[in-house]
Amino acid sequence: MIGSPRGRPGVAALILVAVAVGACADHPPSLARQHYLLHCMGCHGEDGAGLDGQVPDLRRDLARLVAAPGGRAYLLRVPGVTQTTLAPAEVAEVLNYTVREFGGAEVARRIPPFTAAEVAAARSTPLLEVTTTRAGLLGGSGLPTGGR
Repeated sequence: MIGSPRGRPGVAALILVAVAVGACADHPPSLARQHYLLHCMGCHGEDGAGLDGQVPDLRRDLARLVAAPGGRAYLLRVPGVTQTTLAPAEVAEVLNYTVREFGGAEVARRIPPFTAAEVAAARSTPLLEVTTTRAGLLGGSGLPTGGR
């Protein structure tokens, strides 16, 4: 039967794929996770665990950082954000993904989403003292004077 998908298993599979793609067309999957895996996982790990003593554990520290005074500015200015080849909108999506994934749903609801404009502005002032600044934020002292 030429017109019947049952007579051609490949055609049936193609129809199923077309239906699935059509069903997802209104909600295309975000590339944020893929960008995280390609651009951030090398240091932070697939699960956000980081490198003990060198790269922060996003699962443990991200919620505290984003909630701290100056924490949003810190996250926007870390080297991985300011030096990436991703477009500002893509970086904003990755930041929002990491907040949802590693900071938790409650944190993601509390903070406004990162925007492409914020990312673009932050690129002009990269953070030079990453470790010292992070320690200050997690210790409660905020960004150092001068923001560097």
